Amino acid sequence: MTYKLTLVNQSETAWFMYVYQGPREQAPNFLCPVWLCSPFMIAPNVNCSFAWTPDYIFVWGNVGVIEPGIVFSANETLPADLQAANSTNFSVDPEPHFSPPGKGQSPGSLTISVGSTVPGDTFSIGIGMGDSSTYVLPAAANRIYTITPSPTFWIAAGTNVQVGTILDTSAVKQNFQVIFPPNVFEVTCTLDKNNKWSQTSSS
Repeated sequence: MTYKLTLVNQSETAWFMYVYQGPREQAPNFLCPVWLCSPFMIAPNVNCSFAWTPDYIFVWGNVGVIEPGIVFSANETLPADLQAANSTNFSVDPEPHFSPPGKGQSPGSLTISVGSTVPGDTFSIGIGMGDSSTYVLPAAANRIYTITPSPTFWIAAGTNVQVGTILDTSAVKQNFQVIFPPNVFEVTCTLDKNNKWSQTSSS
């Protein structure tokens, strides 16, 4: 199934409009990057649309120390499946890479095991949906990271963001949680002149 989200700018200012997932209570160390973002600032009375399928991926990137404001860019994305291909290993021997995904011990969750020789403050690992990252964190040697996805979709308007920008979610302004009701796959949200969001469902 394909989900579609349309964001309409009826405010008095042009914004980048973007989507992020999270944060996750059971995975407090995971950081939330911008998942989807308009390719340009959306002027008043202009809209943008995003479409995706709920397909999961593993991701890793060589971005050094990762923190809010840093832009995460994945060097490798690996298709994942919550049942049949939900576990992988991240290693730097002989070069940084994921192992082919396999069936792990926690169906419904995604697990990344980090090798013993992975250096600190160098690589980040995580998961994504579609072709973009949704949760990332620093890769620490000899650690096993498991996350059980149950996506929450948040939208926001900003001025200095792009896909992959790591967010301080507690500081995001003009944000709004988007709800897809059962059997509804298209939603429209509007930012009004008071910079408040509202949602209408399509079909």
